Amino acid sequence: MSLSFHDTFALVQKSIASIMNSSHQTDKQNAIEKSRKLVLRCYNTLASYLMNWDDHYTTHKFQGLYLIQTERYLQTQLNEMRYKRKLEFSLQG
Repeated sequence: MSLSFHDTFALVQKSIASIMNSSHQTDKQNAIEKSRKLVLRCYNTLASYLMNWDDHYTTHKFQGLYLIQTERYLQTQLNEMRYKRKLEFSLQG
């Protein structure tokens, strides 16, 4: 079981939002404590995934997207279309 991008992003976003929504004290000790809590939350989530424990916060499973391969395929198709169009244009003209 691995931590998906959606889960990671949501976890970090929620953690940061909860820190930002709490009282805006500029006390250095308070900032250190908030940082410690954020790291601890991330650590606990990571440990949970590494131990293959179920994630009871996630109700959906997402299919991974292979963006590099998809982009490469689309670029190849675009290049082929451009080449064919250029070839047809040169044969007509």
